Amino acid sequence: MNHWMTNTALLCAATAPMPDTTLWAQWGLAGLVVGWVMWQSWRREQIAAAAIKTALRDSLEREKRLGQRIDELEDRQMELIERGVRADEALAAAINRMADRPCQLEESRK
Repeated sequence: MNHWMTNTALLCAATAPMPDTTLWAQWGLAGLVVGWVMWQSWRREQIAAAAIKTALRDSLEREKRLGQRIDELEDRQMELIERGVRADEALAAAINRMADRPCQLEESRK
């Protein structure tokens, strides 16, 4: 049994009307209205809870994808850095080899 039904039953027991039938009818109508309002409130809570769960799940999935993308970018950045280091080492080796040879321009002037 839902909480709104329990609350309505407690409300009925706590505030029973006089033996007059018109009071019973008015009280019954009020009980129906209160019950309906409480059911609507419960239903809105359920819809809001579902929406919050969906939003949280979507947010966590986006965060996970973003984390994976960041990892991919960091890996690519490390590859580029390593490639740059290898190019710098090759350039330094070429410069060192050229420094060991005499300059052709100076020898041609002699």
